[in-house]
Amino acid sequence: MAALAISLAACAAAPEQQAQPTAETPAQQTARVAEPAPAASSPPHMPKDLAPDTVKASDEFLWLEDVNGKKSLDWVKEQNAKTDAVLKGDPRYETFRKEALAILTAQDRTPEPQFRGDGIDNFWQDAKQVRGLWRRTTLESYQTEKPKWQTVLDIDALAKREKKNWIFKGADCLQPEETRCLVSLSDGGKDAVVVREFDTVEKKFVQNGFSLPEGKHRIAWMDNDTLLVATDFGPGSLTESGYPFMVKALNRGQKLANAVDVFKGAARDGGYGVSPDVMRGSSGQVVAVVITRPLDTFRQETYELVGVRPVKLDLPQRVTVRGVLSNGQPRLVFSIEEAWKINNTSAQAGALMAVPMGMLKPPPPGVGAVLTTKDITIFEPTARQSVEEVAVFDDRIVAALYDNVRGRAVVFSDKGEFGGWTETALPSPENSAIHLGSYSRKARQLFYSYEGFLTPSTLSLANVDAFKAGVVKKSPEKFDASKDVVEQFEATSRDGTKAPYFLVRPKDAQMDGSTPTMMFGYGGFRCRIRRSTSLSLASCGWRRAGRMSSPTSAAAASSARPGTRRR
Repeated sequence: MAALAISLAACAAAPEQQAQPTAETPAQQTARVAEPAPAASSPPHMPKDLAPDTVKASDEFLWLEDVNGKKSLDWVKEQNAKTDAVLKGDPRYETFRKEALAILTAQDRTPEPQFRGDGIDNFWQDAKQVRGLWRRTTLESYQTEKPKWQTVLDIDALAKREKKNWIFKGADCLQPEETRCLVSLSDGGKDAVVVREFDTVEKKFVQNGFSLPEGKHRIAWMDNDTLLVATDFGPGSLTESGYPFMVKALNRGQKLANAVDVFKGAARDGGYGVSPDVMRGSSGQVVAVVITRPLDTFRQETYELVGVRPVKLDLPQRVTVRGVLSNGQPRLVFSIEEAWKINNTSAQAGALMAVPMGMLKPPPPGVGAVLTTKDITIFEPTARQSVEEVAVFDDRIVAALYDNVRGRAVVFSDKGEFGGWTETALPSPENSAIHLGSYSRKARQLFYSYEGFLTPSTLSLANVDAFKAGVVKKSPEKFDASKDVVEQFEATSRDGTKAPYFLVRPKDAQMDGSTPTMMFGYGGFRCRIRRSTSLSLASCGWRRAGRMSSPTSAAAASSARPGTRRR
């Protein structure tokens, strides 16, 4: 059982660092010793292309694609049985399982808030509501110790009534009223979902409303009677990986087969499918309609739908679109993952930018010339800084920034032409992980939270005009952290890259190589792991053994929690 916790930040440019020791610690030496040797043989044969016959010939496990097939399910049961034998064979298993379950289903957890209309939504699961409750209260009530909740949709009752294994995958609600929502339901938890229109006032599904069969949908509201949909439209409409590459406009009452073409990529596109995004201002007005076409996991093309015509924007392929500023001339907010030049103005990788939509379209170059980088560059990180989560309001931007893995939440305000951007910090303790939560452009408010390995999460509500925030809720402490300490170091890879990592341990831990240590790190798909308090782990295994190792680097990409999305 793990006794010492080491958390590796897999991406060197990721933020989070507390100390930079001049000498290696025992933990660093252990990390070096554990570094795997180069592979002795070349990787397995890979197909030259992704044509079905070629893949089938080179993949001996292709039968696992039939996820509900008997052979696949039997194989899964066999693997689970092996794991069960190891876990349940440990006399501590049942005690740990009960303790972890009690923490994960505790009634004193902080209910995650989601702005919707003039109130607050929350999706809640516990021992009684296993599938969950979509519920609602007022902002005033939410800030009390015991909010008064009203049920919007009971997923347990729905599953029982319809005899389905429904898992709630979120709801996409049409602004500004946000009373009509597209509810996504997964049968058994798979990626593919069924989509049904729901009326939150009547608290029932809309008769003859929008309804999509099971699929990997990408959907956005254009207006009350029109959706932009990327999905399986039939043979020839999916990529070789099974994701949509077409976007069509679907009108109320219209069959999916009769939807009108809006955008088309190609069957050989990579990534996870083309996606439409209808960006709105605080009053619900459409400011821009953006379509992203992934070329592979990391590269994409970005288009704006102008009328009925998609226009390719002059953006780098490695880019993350964050939203649109709607005051005055619309400006697209995005961060770049590669160096970029526009109108003879250069920006470095990692920069957060706001550029007029007209300037990103084909010649003529658009509205005016870029005179200084401050006109369009909001923030340029140093080698040890990064921009993580971003919330875009009509005229300002809130961002979670990390400096040597130390998080902070800041509000960026535009000073006007040639003035650049001012940066104002929101309240949070030093050396913590920051997460931006739900926000309302209309109310000018944003939820954000901060936490650490030994510090439970604190939820605050910010007013972006006043640059002030107040604590709304604090997660309860589930263990005594006074005897533990968090330390930060660097491990140097073979190519010289310095990767930050954290060491979480009791203050009296013996640093002589005899302490059991749990090590964990992740950096795949350019995602990093935000440090957090792992209450179930902390209360069970590692604390009993005496030490713990938790992962951390910068903030991870936003986790896909089920909840309401606002369009």
